[in-house]
Amino acid sequence: MLDTLVAVVAFPALSFYSLKNLKPAVAIGKTGLPECPASPYFMPFTSGALPGLENVVCQIVGMFSLSLEPPAARQLVAYFLATTVPIYMAFLCFESSRHGFRRVGSFTQLVVGMCAQIITIAVTGPWYMLSFVLRNRKQAQVPAPVSRAHAQASAVAVLAGWLVPTILMVHESTMGSPATAFFQIAPIITFIVQTVHQLALTPPGSSAKKGEKTGYPVVVGTYAASFIMASVYHLATLYKLGSWEAISKFFTLGSGYDTPAGGMLFLFVMDLHVSSATFLLGTLWFGKNMAEALALAVWASIGWLVFGPGAAFAGAALWREITFENQRTATGKQPLDKKAA
Repeated sequence: MLDTLVAVVAFPALSFYSLKNLKPAVAIGKTGLPECPASPYFMPFTSGALPGLENVVCQIVGMFSLSLEPPAARQLVAYFLATTVPIYMAFLCFESSRHGFRRVGSFTQLVVGMCAQIITIAVTGPWYMLSFVLRNRKQAQVPAPVSRAHAQASAVAVLAGWLVPTILMVHESTMGSPATAFFQIAPIITFIVQTVHQLALTPPGSSAKKGEKTGYPVVVGTYAASFIMASVYHLATLYKLGSWEAISKFFTLGSGYDTPAGGMLFLFVMDLHVSSATFLLGTLWFGKNMAEALALAVWASIGWLVFGPGAAFAGAALWREITFENQRTATGKQPLDKKAA
């Protein structure tokens, strides 16, 4: 009961804290944007049929572009979007698939992802993690493994839908309004790719209870690869910064956010810190007892600093998946037919 109370208090508090602090930053950022449709970020992709939508996209693209103009700011945005968000979205996709067979992609990833694009993951992420904790708090049995078809679809979809658009948006040779606009629909791309992949490669009528192959190797492989890539990126960033002063300036929510570009940078810094705190706090509920929860808390604290928040979360998710598999093996309860694998 106490752990549930902590979740009910902590996660909404993180969301409201983010909302309170981001509002003035966004207001400051908007003062530096020219009005649409005169804005250079305006793209009439509906040929004027939906002017309201075109204006909204124009404003969002303008805000992102404003924060990407200074090289130092672009470095932070690239770090945040490349090392954390795809890992969180992969987790959402895997967990959606764990709860039963489906032909379409993860609606959770689609809804949470689009809300994150519009009102930041710092505001929306805590509500997802709260629902995750409440949904799993009374789970008596070991959760079913993700099927191979769903695991493969999730991994490919996140790669195509989140990682590729992120690279296009922050890389000097491809950055610009089209790439930034493309990134805004990352959750939709992920959902479509996941759905197409499942429709094309999942046998008709198959389900987790009909001997479908387990996706355990794909899930642990995804988390392991995510841990390696995110930690390498994190360590390379620290090495490039070179000094404790530069590192502190890069990651700290300090002052100097009173300009339009600074307001947008504050948005991403806040997004990085609060979303990282949210998802790493959520890993405490991966444990089944107080000892495991304390161990996960220690790992979250040390892992965040040494390997980066995304890698720390991937490491905890990897441990959780391996623990589930060991428990299934020990009890002889394997929802997916290992003989078929």
